[in-house]
Amino acid sequence: MRYLWAMIFKQVLSLFILTLAICSLVFMLVDLFVNLLFFLYGAGDMLPFVISNIPRSVSYALLPAMLFSVAFSFGSLFANNELIAILGGGISLMRFAMPVMLFALLLGIGDYVFYEKVVLPANAEHARFVAEIKPGSEDLSKSMVNADASVVIFASRIDREVMINPIVVIRKADRPFDCVSASTAEKIDGMWTLKDATLYALDRSPSVGDAGDKHLTLSTQAVFTDTLLKASEFGASEKSSEFMTHRDLGRYMDDLSDKTSHFYRIALTDWYVRYLRILLPLLVAWFSAFAGSRWKNNVLLKSLIAGLGVSIGYTLLQEFFVQMAKDGYLPPLLGASLGAIIMLAFAIIMSRRAQS
Repeated sequence: MRYLWAMIFKQVLSLFILTLAICSLVFMLVDLFVNLLFFLYGAGDMLPFVISNIPRSVSYALLPAMLFSVAFSFGSLFANNELIAILGGGISLMRFAMPVMLFALLLGIGDYVFYEKVVLPANAEHARFVAEIKPGSEDLSKSMVNADASVVIFASRIDREVMINPIVVIRKADRPFDCVSASTAEKIDGMWTLKDATLYALDRSPSVGDAGDKHLTLSTQAVFTDTLLKASEFGASEKSSEFMTHRDLGRYMDDLSDKTSHFYRIALTDWYVRYLRILLPLLVAWFSAFAGSRWKNNVLLKSLIAGLGVSIGYTLLQEFFVQMAKDGYLPPLLGASLGAIIMLAFAIIMSRRAQS
């Protein structure tokens, strides 16, 4: 039995590594071609941009690589009648596939750690490169606002202690608004401190063309070192989890005072998704092993179609269910796990119809 386990494990592992490398390269090339025109015009260095995208490409390639390697390995055994001999010896398909299942489970745990420790920092670095080659592409959707909405803060990135490129809009009763832009902001002793800040104010003086025009101009005290904003007066707004670790996501939820808010529901859904990604390689391996064991002809073509089709289908369904949960149409746990539940259902169906 150990010989059979070693045989199937070596075959799956070698195919998995090869497929993972090819799929990762494809994802990297697609991202490079999308931004190639900016590099041709000298917008930035291409090599650091490509390197920063490697971890994310590897993470994306994990699912199709697992699907193809397992399905092709078991399909090839069936096509060569080797699987029939193994089953005829009294060994069940599930028992024969045990080393593959164990490998998939360990891979899921490793992928979780890899995503938290490597992919997330690389994503932040890659986003910085994209912002450099595409001026104005920074996401300013991250924001905070105080209780009476008199002060609104927009930033390209908001963490627990730091804001990058904050823009502070201050609305006052006696004039429309003032605007402060800064390079960074740090939370010091419960106060947001804006560094290298510049204050802009509406100038009510008439213009040459129209006496009613208003112009945004530098005030007489335009540049100052620090501007203090009391952090406790601001409620956290929606923040993307793209650069947040699982622990930071949990802290962000703890910081939200309203546990029934839209922002909390979004964060909780993303928090569940991070945990459930551990089980995904196992479910994929389970489905692929029993599906591949039924293919007698055109194993390579069927494995490619299954790898692409199931990967794309699962990704689209998962994104749909997650968005439904974030919008409040599904409970967060159900929305985060529904894609995995469907994959599990298909795996069970295939296991009941598999060769025996």
